[in-house]
Amino acid sequence: MEPECLEMLDALITCKERKLQDVLIETDSLSPKNFIQREWKVPWELVERIEEIRDIMLLIGTTITHTYR
Repeated sequence: MEPECLEMLDALITCKERKLQDVLIETDSLSPKNFIQREWKVPWELVERIEEIRDIMLLIGTTITHTYR
């Protein structure tokens, strides 16, 4: 769960630095998606990372979807 969040955050930071807009994130991990979309309670260890992800997503206009493997 934490590695997926870190990878997502890193990718979003890169998108922000490159001034990309309307980014689509597709993930096969349901947990990070549900944490980000406030469907599940965020574990305390991930609160700061999830908040940063949410902030960047709002800033650059990001959509996140779950895809099955």
